[in-house]
Amino acid sequence: MTLGHSTAALRVFALIGAVCLFAGCPLEDSSGLPGIPSPPSVVSGDRRLSVSWIEQGNAEEYEIRYRKTDDPNAGETGIPVRGSTGAIENLENGRPYSVRVAARNNAGFGGFSDAVTGVPEAAALSLPADFVYIPGGTISGSAVFATGSETGPAGDQKGVFVEGRIVRLDSFGMAKYETTNVLWNRVRQWGERNGYTFAALPEDAGTGNEPATGITWRDAVVWCNAYSEEQGREPVYYLEDGETVLRTSSDVAIQKTGDDYVYQDADRAVMKRAKNGFRLPLAAEWEFAARGGDPVQTEWYYPYAGSIDPEEAGWIGPNSNHTTHPVGTKKENLLGIYDMTGNAYEWYWDWGGNITPDTPVEGPAFPGSARTRVCGGGYYGSQAKSSHVSSRMTVPPSSTYVGYGFRVACGIAP
Repeated sequence: MTLGHSTAALRVFALIGAVCLFAGCPLEDSSGLPGIPSPPSVVSGDRRLSVSWIEQGNAEEYEIRYRKTDDPNAGETGIPVRGSTGAIENLENGRPYSVRVAARNNAGFGGFSDAVTGVPEAAALSLPADFVYIPGGTISGSAVFATGSETGPAGDQKGVFVEGRIVRLDSFGMAKYETTNVLWNRVRQWGERNGYTFAALPEDAGTGNEPATGITWRDAVVWCNAYSEEQGREPVYYLEDGETVLRTSSDVAIQKTGDDYVYQDADRAVMKRAKNGFRLPLAAEWEFAARGGDPVQTEWYYPYAGSIDPEEAGWIGPNSNHTTHPVGTKKENLLGIYDMTGNAYEWYWDWGGNITPDTPVEGPAFPGSARTRVCGGGYYGSQAKSSHVSSRMTVPPSSTYVGYGFRVACGIAP
């Protein structure tokens, strides 16, 4: 895409400028020096790191400095760049690098940002068919990332990459498509023959390539374990003892007894992300993938997955005839993933709760302030403002609402 001639890009950068006015993007100080940038975002690639940051007022150029963090004798290397993106090439895969950025003009350097860590790595070759490899990275949250609502530039849907939060994601795989009725039924039936039980089966799961909906969060995680074992992979979810594979769901709502809440086994599940099996994505992984996986790209700032037009990106209320549609029939995003806007809400692993700069990568700590899990992306009945890549909805894990579905992620198999 040629940015100078792209209407989409112009609209996105106009939005960024408007958000800067509301969010107070750093400008130069009284000495004429440019401001100190916030920590950069760094995305991994094969022998390279892609680096981006928020531009500073009065800056003429920037300098990226990097060094190997596992070598105490390594010095820093500097790369001068113009604009707010750059790349560090010819690195060693698998080694951690410390990266920081400074702005400068004819008055001098404004000071370096705090450093973040990036690890270059080659793409995985062991993912299942219809999965996309998503390189990890370190994302520094910013108010500019809020896709907002239809009523204002800052909006009320801030997503997970809030200002001040630094999120380090490992590389992972994600399904190109939402889990379909065909796949749901096949794995469910296999699971029931092999010791798995599902508590709240949808009344009509269908038999086609539409997304399976009416799925509870609990059934989704149990299903992920069954899918892992069916495919010869390691289950990800375990009982509270950390040793017993989770194989049983429940339709009992989280209820208060006396001063305590009563949780089911699935609610207390231990997730072992290092395993190579299938799982629900973290909210941070999901939003990272929905945005296209790289803050250097213009698409990162789009309000919908792969587009500024919600009806091009997915099946939502105005164009769906209030029903699901076969997956993969709308525009793919930059990573080649479909339907991250609309068709079905998608469950995340995370507990509900506010996202702050101190929130861990796996989301708010158990049990979550509202005793809910999180989903997002909108569904076939949503309005556009509820279908942004940063939209989040908190829902009881036993809920069987017709719009709830999921897609799976996985670790990188050895």
